[in-house]
Amino acid sequence: MKIPTGGRVSLNITKMTRRDLSIVLSTAIYRVLKEKKEAIYHNIVLKDNNQTKTINLIAKPFDEPTTRQQLVMLQFEEVRSAPQTLYETELYDVSKSASQRIIDLEQELQYSRENLQATIEELETSNEELQATNEELLAANEELQSTNEELQSVNEELITVNSEYQLKIKELTDLNNDVNNSPYAVVDLLVTDLQS
Repeated sequence: MKIPTGGRVSLNITKMTRRDLSIVLSTAIYRVLKEKKEAIYHNIVLKDNNQTKTINLIAKPFDEPTTRQQLVMLQFEEVRSAPQTLYETELYDVSKSASQRIIDLEQELQYSRENLQATIEELETSNEELQATNEELLAANEELQSTNEELQSVNEELITVNSEYQLKIKELTDLNNDVNNSPYAVVDLLVTDLQS
């Protein structure tokens, strides 16, 4: 692994490792996370200046119970002699693994595109429904404004009619008071009393 110097620090392990190890490392991590089982690659050749080293890479699933994250534990072993294995392993072929990784990435990309397209279609449908609802609300609002104007007009007419009635009541009250206060009203009252 390389220690980052200057610039931006990346915690992406494939960017922190050597180029000749990053493909096998990303393939192992992807495989462990996808298949949820250990992946072992043998006889990975690393070249450093004039020296060559051969290593084995063991990647294991590791669950972190507190965060519930899926983690991958990586183990590097330097090969000192001919490997003898007791369990099924896989020799790492860079071109085969790179091809498989490309195929896997293309499948993921296709899946992401399909999901994105479905999401876009859902959003377009929702947008159309929202526009239709908005138009209905605007029409209802216009109807309510029209009804409000009609009610204001009716209210003004009622105020006018009420004022006219108040004026008529006042006139009738004044006439009634005039009649009651008139001397003829007293005479009529006496005549009526005398007749009964």
